[in-house]
Amino acid sequence: MIFNNRAVGNLSVSIVTLGVLLGSSVVMPTWAMKEEEDIKFSDFSERSFGKKVIKTPIFIYDFGYVEKANKIVENADFLPEESKEFFKAAAQSYNRTQFLWLTDPLAPKETMDDFLFTIYCKRWYTDKNFFEELCRHNKELQNTKDLFINQARDLIFPYIGNIKYMIEKKGEVSADLFDAFFCDIGGVFGKPKRQEKLDPFLKELEKSGFLQNVNLNVFFSLKELYSPTNQLKKFNETTNAQKPSMLVIGEGHKGLRGMESISCYKKDTLTIDSWAHQNADIISDINSPELLEELQKQFEGTFSFIHDTTNMNFDNLYKPVQLDTFGYLVSLLKVGGQFKWKYFAPDLEVINQLTQKHSLKAVFDKKDPQILLFLEKI
Repeated sequence: MIFNNRAVGNLSVSIVTLGVLLGSSVVMPTWAMKEEEDIKFSDFSERSFGKKVIKTPIFIYDFGYVEKANKIVENADFLPEESKEFFKAAAQSYNRTQFLWLTDPLAPKETMDDFLFTIYCKRWYTDKNFFEELCRHNKELQNTKDLFINQARDLIFPYIGNIKYMIEKKGEVSADLFDAFFCDIGGVFGKPKRQEKLDPFLKELEKSGFLQNVNLNVFFSLKELYSPTNQLKKFNETTNAQKPSMLVIGEGHKGLRGMESISCYKKDTLTIDSWAHQNADIISDINSPELLEELQKQFEGTFSFIHDTTNMNFDNLYKPVQLDTFGYLVSLLKVGGQFKWKYFAPDLEVINQLTQKHSLKAVFDKKDPQILLFLEKI
């Protein structure tokens, strides 16, 4: 989950905004979906490895027609702007090989700095051209730009380190982002868009060549296909049943704006988010009883780290971890495992209740005892 995608929204940069920023620092020619009710993830292949056409649990995508598809999405009046922007971003970043140059230590510094500044501006919804124009006339702002570039360099480091891994394990092109788009409008979590609008929309995408052999029965049963149990089974198949060591709640494998096809997480991480756009391994509310029971059944005493990012209390799009859920999550930790809130930890009274009830030790910052670092299972 990228911090600003939900919390800030579309932000136009002004001089005042800059002050705020400174204060924060794809061949398979034919194929048809199964029409039986027991469709399973194991029936499909996700690997792309440079192929032009990719088959996923939802569709067959032909990336030779992605620009046509983008225009159709852009003109779909029933779709919200955030859905259109997400598809546009997927259309621009799905080919992971475009980022390989970033792994070259001999890449020109000027080119790298320009890319880093672009990423920073995308992250903060900043008008790059406007800011660069200001920098030409203001030396102090140029220093600010240099600061932003350095911040972006730190921010992008784990993503650059994952580019070759993503290409090797997931393929040169990503269909995951497009699956996430269709999961969102198909209502895997929440309500689907109106069927009378979706039917002609999907048929138009099929006519464009981007989608092949569209099966509407499958599409309108995505909620069942993407049940927490089925998604966990899919995750285990993808990782060859290798147990993950980290659980991230409230984030997925969607990368930074501008390089969304690159995750900062590797296969030892299980991600859960209720918003399909985050491209998590599991699309679900973390408080779902079905999900919690399945997690406990499969991963009890497994995780070394659990990171909860759902506690950004100013954003009502999150599904925060409820206190009743916490006991399930603690059971997933191995002894010595750590539970950490990414943004804001609960108050000390709640922390004391949790530590006493769940055999946890609160670990605070030695320099500032008021700052909780994590809870450790004992």
